[in-house]
Amino acid sequence: MKYKNPYGIDVLQQNERENKKRLERLESYIKQIADDLKDMELKLEQFEALGK
Repeated sequence: MKYKNPYGIDVLQQNERENKKRLERLESYIKQIADDLKDMELKLEQFEALGK
């Protein structure tokens, strides 16, 4: 069942667009965290290599 807000915009389509934006933002955050972890791992390996 579809509902319309007072402005005539299909609410379900609006929610879908907002959810897509949120998903894209979350995927961007996750990618940044993964990149940061890889970077930290490389720095840790370099640091450990200095100690040997």
